[in-house]
Amino acid sequence: MLWLAAGSTRLRPIWVPVLVASPYAWLYARQLWDNTWLIPIGALAAAGHLSWCRSAAPWKAWLVVLLLALGVLIHPMIAPLAIAILLHAWVFERSVLRQQRRTLLLQALVVLLVAAPWLSRLGREPVSALAALSIDVGAPRMSPPAMERPSAATRWAFALAGGRVLSADGLEYFLGEDWRERVPGSRPWVFLSWLSYVLVWAGIGVAILEVRRRPGDDPGLAAAGRADDFHLAWLCLVTLALSWLMQGVLKRHTHPHYYNGVWICYAGFWWLAVTRLGRGAWQRRVLSAVGAAVGVALLVVTASMAARLHRDGGNRGVHFGTALASQLEAAATLSRYSPDSELQIEVQNLLMFPHALPVLRALSGHPGDPAGPRRKLRLGFRDPAPASAFFAVVEVAEPGATR
Repeated sequence: MLWLAAGSTRLRPIWVPVLVASPYAWLYARQLWDNTWLIPIGALAAAGHLSWCRSAAPWKAWLVVLLLALGVLIHPMIAPLAIAILLHAWVFERSVLRQQRRTLLLQALVVLLVAAPWLSRLGREPVSALAALSIDVGAPRMSPPAMERPSAATRWAFALAGGRVLSADGLEYFLGEDWRERVPGSRPWVFLSWLSYVLVWAGIGVAILEVRRRPGDDPGLAAAGRADDFHLAWLCLVTLALSWLMQGVLKRHTHPHYYNGVWICYAGFWWLAVTRLGRGAWQRRVLSAVGAAVGVALLVVTASMAARLHRDGGNRGVHFGTALASQLEAAATLSRYSPDSELQIEVQNLLMFPHALPVLRALSGHPGDPAGPRRKLRLGFRDPAPASAFFAVVEVAEPGATR
């Protein structure tokens, strides 16, 4: 984000902390999940590409190409940003591309090598190798909750609601429907954070105006350092259009991680709104006050939410679950017993995703002790209160008795 600001005299770095103060940034940054890498990958790729447009150093091109290749292999929802960057290079930097033909061919070869394992496996192994890591959980495997089927209008409007990831709206997806009651005082701050939707929509309008007034048509614009604003606006608008089309056609909706691959574009729109929308001094002061209010709201909600999750050890929801520390503690307890011990699992998330526990035990070095006692074990929650998510492993001595 600071790299993006370095190329413009008007994108003030002071707003960077606000953009990363969102509870979504905190939640995704703490998940052991490859999809969350799309947020920094997309932001760094966009900043590197715009910097390459100013100064076509080969290392910048390599950085951008490798980031986009890795991003697409992680999750195809970053494809709109990748396509937009390639289109931008072709439209505005075609002469540089001609000069670096050899580099482009070498980059294409490297990308194919990076993708080779996935490409070779694509048609050969339709069944995931993780199926072999499933365990007998002592109960029928559960299925994740079915995704709602919204109307076509809702589906096609999903891409336009990306301001959500820069707000505190929709956190019930992670925290449960009653999370506001369990995080006292959060409700007014959540309402205040909804202004991020307005800022993103206003930023789309600012971006359209920036693109219509191309710097090349007015030397004064380029001299004022506005060329990067034009190119950022162009990149964000094309990415948004492609994302809207992709999500609508493929029926991708509801889940906020579908925004991760193009997060930088929503941040760009927000940024353009607070720094470019106002023309007079009083308008700029109002926009600065709005941006600061959103920043305070995001910090309050994120801090309150984090404190509550730390106190409860996470939650029992399918999209967050028990905190990693408690999962590792349970894995360490299991490692004291024989791998042949019968394990009964009473945790919904582990029943839905039976590969999770054995993978965690393998990663943390807790496979079990062959010389340990062989017991009948039960893995459930430590406390009966539904808000508590701490795990507990107990021995089942006999029906109706535990120790």
